[in-house]
Parts: sequence; C-alpha cells; structure tokens
Amino acid sequence: MDRKRDVIAKISDAMWSLHRNGIYHRDIKPQNVIMSSTEDDALPMLTDFEFSKNLADVSHVTMQVVVGTQGYIAPEVARVMDPAESLDPIASMAADVFALAATYVVVVHFDGDIRKMPRSQMSGFDALGGLRACNVNDNDPHFRVMERALDPENPASRPCSKDLRDELCLTRRKCCLAVECGGEPCSLLDGIVCAEGTHFICSRDVDAYVSGICAEGGSLEQHNGEVKCPFYPRECTDKPIPFARIYDKGLSPQTLDGFIAARLRIQERTLSETMEKEKKEAIERALAMTLLERKILEVRRELEEIMTNKCPKCKSAWHDFEGCCALYCRTPGCDARFCGICNAGPFPDAHPHVRECRWKTIKPGNVYSTVNELEVMWANRRRAQVAQRFAEGELVTNQELRSKVLSDPTVRGFLRDLGLVIH
Repeated sequence: MDRKRDVIAKISDAMWSLHRNGIYHRDIKPQNVIMSSTEDDALPMLTDFEFSKNLADVSHVTMQVVVGTQGYIAPEVARVMDPAESLDPIASMAADVFALAATYVVVVHFDGDIRKMPRSQMSGFDALGGLRACNVNDNDPHFRVMERALDPENPASRPCSKDLRDELCLTRRKCCLAVECGGEPCSLLDGIVCAEGTHFICSRDVDAYVSGICAEGGSLEQHNGEVKCPFYPRECTDKPIPFARIYDKGLSPQTLDGFIAARLRIQERTLSETMEKEKKEAIERALAMTLLERKILEVRRELEEIMTNKCPKCKSAWHDFEGCCALYCRTPGCDARFCGICNAGPFPDAHPHVRECRWKTIKPGNVYSTVNELEVMWANRRRAQVAQRFAEGELVTNQELRSKVLSDPTVRGFLRDLGLVIH
C-alpha cells in the first residue's frame, strides 16, 4: 500500500507542476498513469492530455460536452450541461483535485477494481463513500485531506493542488536507523522506504548505511551487489532496494565511489569464479572422455585445420584477398608471409612458393587470381586432403572409429560442403 501511495504522491506532484504552469488536465484517472518500466523503481507518468487546457488561452471553460471519465468527474463538472454555463479556471483545477483523490481511493483502497466500490447513480461509483468505508479498518493517514478533496458540494473547500501534493509528499516518518538524523521525523521525499514498504531511512542515514555495506567483505559483497533493507533478515524480506531509488537521494561522492569499487570487486570475483568453474568443467569433461572419444575429437580438429584458412605462424583466420596469392598476415606483431592457396609458410617471401604451389590451377608462374579461381583451388585442395585423411592410419584399420567420425555432425557438414561421399 505504501508503494501505491508513493505512486499517487508523485502524480500529485506532476499535477501541481501542471497547475502552477497554468495547465489543468481534466481527465486524471488510473488508466492515464503509466510506469516507466516494470522494475520496482519505475517512475509513474501522467499521460493523455487530449482534454487539457492552458489558462493562458482561455478565461473560462465552456462545457458544451462533459469531458472526463465517469466516477472521476467532479460533481460540479457533471452538472454543467448547458452550453451557456461555464466553469472558472480555479474551479476546473478543483475538478482535477477531485479526480486525483478518486484515483487515490481506487488504487490505494480497492486495488484498481471499481467493481468493489460503492455505487452512485450519477457518477458510476462513489469514491467518497469508498474512502469512508475503508478508513474504518485502514486508518488512512491521508483520510482527512482526501475527504476534503472529494467534497461533492463545495469545490472551494477542496485543498489546492499544492496543499494536496504537500500532504501526500511531505508526510513525515521517523528514520528506522536514526544514526545521523537523531531520530527526528523526516519528509518521505527526504529518504527511501525499503522494498517491502516497512522501514523508512532518511537520506543522511542512507548515505551512511550504503557507505558501511560497501566495505570489503561487507554485506553488499555477501548479497552479490544487492542493497538489502538494513533490517534483513531479522525483520524484513530479502527483496533488494533498487539502486536507482538510493542514488536519487544524492549519495556523497565518497560513498558513490565506494559503491562502484565494491561492485567492481564483485564483478571481478564473479568472473574469476565463472572462469574457474568453466576450467574445472573442461578438465572433468576431458577426464571423462573415453579413448575413442578423444580420437574422434583429434580427427575432427585435423579436418577443421584443413577447412579453415589460417596464418601458419599465429594461427589467426584470414578472409581478406586482394588478388595476389602471396599473402602476409595482418595480425599485429605477426607479419608472416605465406601461400594463400595452401596456407604453407611462413616464408621470407611467399611469391616463389605460390608460383610452384602444387594446388595452383592458374597459369604457371602467375601469382594472381580472381576470388572464384582461388575458391576452386581451395575446394580441390580440401577435397584431396580430406579424402587422403580417410585413406590412412586408424581411419582405415579401426572401423568403429571411422564410423563414429563419419557420423559426427561437424564432419558430415564438411563432407557435404566438399561434395564428398565417403563410407
């Protein structure tokens, strides 16, 4: 419920900002409030200004058509049906106050379900009746001001938007930590409420608390970078307090630096733990492999070497080709010279090898080719080398190994790309 009141408080602040700039909304309701995200620290935003008016443009409001939404329309607006009648701007702002108060009742006390509210023949539902019925058990801290804001008979008795905003936003609560503030009641705007809405911490104690948990080995590291309520686990749940809500209260530069440093330590530790875990899993997989599985992996890697164009020195894959088959590696610190047809090398100068390369099909002595010609030479070389690999060693003598290699998805892909059929 505290979260819902906080949302309405922020909307009241937006309404006050509109009114002091001479704009009134005329259709405030829950459906016109959207949240900036689905996160716990999302900010509410007032939308849909289709019916809004700027007081700089009008001296009075002629109500030829009643605008707004049934249930949230102030009674005096609903009564103005004659086009000759009008509302003065101050009364129109009072109508916004009524609509916000009705929104408060619907959201805070009835969880947005108007079907549970008392009915009214004129407006559809009775927000004032709902407020009074709920206050019997809820002991609403804002009951009096909301009761005034929903006055159906005398709009002038309603609080102005600033007074309503101050009532909702400037409600004072005692800080649960009471270290820096000495336990003096603070404005809700000058602190944060934990994720469960149970504990309030003033801004000065927020800074001290965050500074303390950021120490090396502190609770921030224990909770993997999440800021928990100071009263967790004794009196509160483990639901974290969104850092955006904490940051909004103005952490000191020293505390913010400490928080960033702590988060970096956590990230480094997490990365180290992840790498160590992956290394351990790789070793365990290697140890668990049978001799046959290791041989299959070895053959697959040999075929991958044949199928991949790599620098013979640094083993970096290469893709660039500018017409000359005598290549040099562009990897920083390598600069090896090698043959772009068969990847032989490195050489002091690759041109002599290219002119005599056994896999070359272009004009004798020529080192230049088109991309298409080079791809044909690659395919010829790869087909011959892969076929040769299957015609020697254990791939000939060990039929179980040969069968397993040929059923490997990666190897099947190589054979399909080369157009080879091997049994």
